Amino acid sequence: SSFSAPFAILGDFNKDGVVDAALHGHEKTRDLILVLLSVEKNFKVIEIEQDSSSGSPEWDIASKFLAHVRPGKLASRLEGEPLILDRDAFQVTQLGKNSVIYYFSKGKFLPYQMDGQPAP
Repeated sequence: SSFSAPFAILGDFNKDGVVDAALHGHEKTRDLILVLLSVEKNFKVIEIEQDSSSGSPEWDIASKFLAHVRPGKLASRLEGEPLILDRDAFQVTQLGKNSVIYYFSKGKFLPYQMDGQPAP
């Protein structure tokens, strides 16, 4: 979509009317998910996930990707309650693992474990 690429998602994660960005990248020893979040008139970088890198940048990038999640109701067998989103969120999917939706609530990003089903 126009809101995403496998390594970047645009959305208003904190519902302040300013577009934020979630990014997947890496350095030599770490695989990272970062968010560039609007805070008042500035932006703040927030680290969401950090994993050890396999040493192969091509594999690290290809094995994990991001997807935009629109507001709505989500349900997962791994979580006790459905998640009602009133703002944009993003999903991190890694090959061989359950995906995680990250949503902004009460000043921080929280994870919601998905059960293998893609978010709408």
